[in-house]
Amino acid sequence: LARTTLLASSTGSTINFSSAPTVFATVPAAELKQSADKVSAYLAGAANSTTAGWQKVPIDTAEYDTNSLFSAGSNRITIKKAGYYQVTWHARMGTSATFSATVYKNAALLVRYGEYANELSRGGSMLVQLAVGDTLELWAYAASVRAFTTGQLDTFIQAVGPL
Repeated sequence: LARTTLLASSTGSTINFSSAPTVFATVPAAELKQSADKVSAYLAGAANSTTAGWQKVPIDTAEYDTNSLFSAGSNRITIKKAGYYQVTWHARMGTSATFSATVYKNAALLVRYGEYANELSRGGSMLVQLAVGDTLELWAYAASVRAFTTGQLDTFIQAVGPL
């Protein structure tokens, strides 16, 4: 049928197809997919490991943050939507040493890969179920005081979700 075709309805009125009709629908909230939050934060300022052992990395700059999840003051990401998140992290030292990096969830170790001798960098990525208010922090292990390498590609933590 051409767009200018007129049809008669069962009530006797004329239906004009010369313009697109307006359609209204109700979509249940369960069918709407919420958009994923995306955050990437990295170490921009100079920082050293402070002692031998595990310590929080002072991540201080957001590369992007679509829902204000990152706090430079606390060096952490705080989750605002419950669900599964892809969490990625990496830390790099200026000189090789016994070294490792991991993520802490709510101030507790989330995953541990072990400490490796003569390493410059360590990182990983994993799918994690998180609740509203959960926090993520980048932690590193160094056998001695070493300088972290700064920048978006060297020392960072990222989270995308809920997926």
